[in-house]
Formats: sequence, structure tokens, C-alpha cells
Amino acid sequence: MTRSLGQAIGLLKFNNQELSAFLAFHDAVNPHLSLIAQGHPPDRPVSRSDAPTGAATRPVFVETLAGPAAGLYDHVRREVGLVPLVPRERAIAERLIEELEPTGWLGRPVDDALSKICGCSRTDLLAHFATIRGFNPKPGQQFGAETPAAVPPDLVVTREGDGFAVDLNRSSLPVVKVGRTTGMAASDQQMLVAARMVARAVERRNIATLQIAAEIVFRQSAFLREGEGALLPLGLREIAEAVGVHVSTVSRVVAGLRMDTPRGPLGLREFFSGAVSGLDRPVSAVAVRARIAAMIEAEDPAHPASDADLAARLSGDGVSIARRTVAKYRDALRIPTASARRRGSRPGRE
Repeated sequence: MTRSLGQAIGLLKFNNQELSAFLAFHDAVNPHLSLIAQGHPPDRPVSRSDAPTGAATRPVFVETLAGPAAGLYDHVRREVGLVPLVPRERAIAERLIEELEPTGWLGRPVDDALSKICGCSRTDLLAHFATIRGFNPKPGQQFGAETPAAVPPDLVVTREGDGFAVDLNRSSLPVVKVGRTTGMAASDQQMLVAARMVARAVERRNIATLQIAAEIVFRQSAFLREGEGALLPLGLREIAEAVGVHVSTVSRVVAGLRMDTPRGPLGLREFFSGAVSGLDRPVSAVAVRARIAAMIEAEDPAHPASDADLAARLSGDGVSIARRTVAKYRDALRIPTASARRRGSRPGRE
């Protein structure tokens, strides 16, 4: 195995954010490698047939990233700016803002000395306290925790005719450029070789990722159109054999990558499922669970179906499944037993 190939295999487990961080490090230490942010989304997504090239693209739709929330002091200054104040009052307000703590003002108990300072009676002071206590005692804490940014998908699936096309989410991946210079010292030559290796490794990673994702989408296109009930049994080895790579390569790719699909964001692992024996062909365990949930949802609340009843109905539909397997799937769906449902609790996923 060449060093470049080994590096490409190592990159397979990276999602786009991790890969971008990896490239940013090499950009910082290698003068011959530079990164160019892709300001425009791709033009056409990649279908299963042209996935190896990965050259053509289409606009991608990425979740909006949450921006940083305004800080406490900026927020208060904006609020003060809305109040008509004379210069002296504004100066006092600015001084108060500078002394402001996230827990707010008057965080400690006060005694009768405050009434003397304010020049008012204790009764009036308590009335003012009642008003103040109606405020949020810790207004700054709402600015303490930043809203987590939505993680952009690594791949994007779009409809294309009767099928689907797949592309990398290139808006979250920079373009790797390798520079050339003449008359380089030996050390610079080594850095140039290293930069080229990184660029080749990224290209191999992207091609392998597209090939695998396109094959997955091709095989599970019915699932994307119709939902869980149409998910087919699928294993890592089937994809590996179809694409012509080792099963460990597929495992690395699907481990942490997410895909934006017409059914919403999904992890690649969600496209895989074990098989349950069917009359004509195997049925995915995910599809069977979906059918169990649908049957329970449609049942008569006064006469809920037992696990044995559900197994018999599935068998009548051509799905060979044991009662204990139905019970296992029902538990996985967090649906109560028939006796519990009969007592009045409706099924629902918690």
C-alpha cells in the first residue's frame, strides 16, 4: 500500500468538518498547499453511473448555521440606546453597564441603610422591591450558553427524473491547491511532495465516498420515496462488492457521514438493515418494525393485538417472524404490551 493510499483510507472516517480541520492544519504548516473556499454550490449532483468521477454537481441545500448570540453588554447597550436620555443620564447608564454582572443587579440582600441612601421610607422601598422582584433576577444568563450550530450534511441527495443523484456538500469542503516553484531547496521539495500526497488522498477519499453513497441511494431509492416501510435489507458487504472496495472501506465511510435527503437529514447507517424472511424475498427489519407500529396504531383500543396476533398477521402477509421477535421490535419502538394498551395507554414513541 502506498503512503498516499494509506492516507486516503485514513481520511474516509472523517466527516466534512473533520476533513476541513485536517486540511487547515496542513495549509498552516505547508507553504505549497493552499485552500480555496467554494463560494458557489455545485452545479449538478452525481448519479450512480458517474459517481467515480465526481466532477459534475448541482446546487445544494444546507441547513442554516446558527450565528453567535449577542452578548449581554451589547444587548443592554442596544436597549439603552432606545431610551431618550440626556448626556449625563447616558453616562450613568454606560457606567452601570460596565459594572453589570450576568446575575443582574441587587443580587445580595439589602438592609435599612438603603432607604437612607435613597431618601425614602421603608414602605416605599419595599414597594420598589416588589416591582424589581418582578423582573428576571438573572437576565444575563440567557446569553451564557451559545446556541449550538447546526452541523451541515456531508452529502446531498436530490431528485433527478425518476431517481436520485448524490453529491458531496462542497459548500463545507475547501478546494485543495498545490503550488509550484522553481529552484527549491531539498526541504521545500519534500514539502511539495507532501502537499501533492494530501491532495491525492483527498481526491481518493471524495471519489470513494461518492461511489459508496451513490450505490446506497440507488439500492434504497424506494425508501427515499416511500419511507421506512420500503427500506430493503442491506449489508456493508453488498455495497463493498458492488463498488469494488473492501468492506472495511464501506464501514469507515458510513460510520460518521450524514446525508441531506428528500426525507430530511439521515446518517448513512440508517440505510442499512438486517433481513427477515419473506414469502417472495427477504424484508428489512426496519420495514417490519414500521409495519408493526402501523398495525398497532390502527388497532381497536378496546381489543389490542397481542405479539402472537401481530406475528400471525405478518405471517399472513408473507413475513415469517416469531412472536418473541415481534416483542423485541415492539420494545425497540417503545410501545407497551397489549395488556398495558388495553388499560388505556396508547402506543407512542417516547
